[in-house]
Amino acid sequence: FEKELATFDETMLRFNYKFGVLLVQPGQKHEEDWFGNQTGASARFQEFLESGTLGQKVALKGFERFSAGLDTRLGETGEHSYFDTWGDGFEIMYHVSTMLPFNTLDPQQIQRKRHIGNDIVCIVFVDGDQPFVPNAIKSQFLHIFVIVHPITLPDGTRGYSATIACDEQVPEFGPPLPDPPIFRNPVELRAFLLCK
Repeated sequence: FEKELATFDETMLRFNYKFGVLLVQPGQKHEEDWFGNQTGASARFQEFLESGTLGQKVALKGFERFSAGLDTRLGETGEHSYFDTWGDGFEIMYHVSTMLPFNTLDPQQIQRKRHIGNDIVCIVFVDGDQPFVPNAIKSQFLHIFVIVHPITLPDGTRGYSATIACDEQVPEFGPPLPDPPIFRNPVELRAFLLCK
């Protein structure tokens, strides 16, 4: 019976998803740096958040939809986050690192890592040209990283490049990245993220 139940659970369509969102600033190479970034640390990251790529900013207190473990009563996991819907009833809550409470006495930012480290997918916004090395984050659950770099397009407007890094145990999944992996606006990137 347990085997059948596990198989059923694996094939059951899920309607609620939680994704981590992490900021990497220029020169940062370690998870302690990434989890230690605070709100307002990057104007380009703030622009990314406000672009609609991750849906709408929502107040957590009193929020009645899927909260992905964020506190909607007392505000212990921050005041706001980003939430989106897709298709026929799918709900996505984002665990945005800079919106989760920052603890000055905790260099590892365990509360932030507790949420993002337990997600399977993490969107990593790299504000700079440096590469992102996924295995620098110690987590048993993070298996897929969508690495987003802000870029300036030939016409002078802001766009995004994206790459996908997966744990070797993750089977291939679609849709594939466009070639080249450039998204000309937040609407294109959002559509890709929601389908991926």
